[in-house]
Amino acid sequence: MKVLVFLLAYLPIAVVAEVLTRDATLPVVNIHYDFEAQDGSALSKSKTDMANWEARAERLNSGIDRSARELNDFVHVENNVLEDATQVLKSPLLRGSATN
Repeated sequence: MKVLVFLLAYLPIAVVAEVLTRDATLPVVNIHYDFEAQDGSALSKSKTDMANWEARAERLNSGIDRSARELNDFVHVENNVLEDATQVLKSPLLRGSATN
């Protein structure tokens, strides 16, 4: 009888230990990911495109700077011409007061 009580007392403990042992192991999961293959030439093409774009932007900036300098020079020259013309028009010879 003591053996039967002993077995009945420890049987639930053994079942719980079995369940805990099964839960402690992780299942094997086999996952396959589908990624497109990366082409190294695509990356170099992207770098080339970026370098070309930066070169075009630099040429555009240089063109804008050159145009701004040329416009500034034009305005300076025309301002001098207008000042000279103003001086000529203010001249007493044109007013006729020099003959008096």
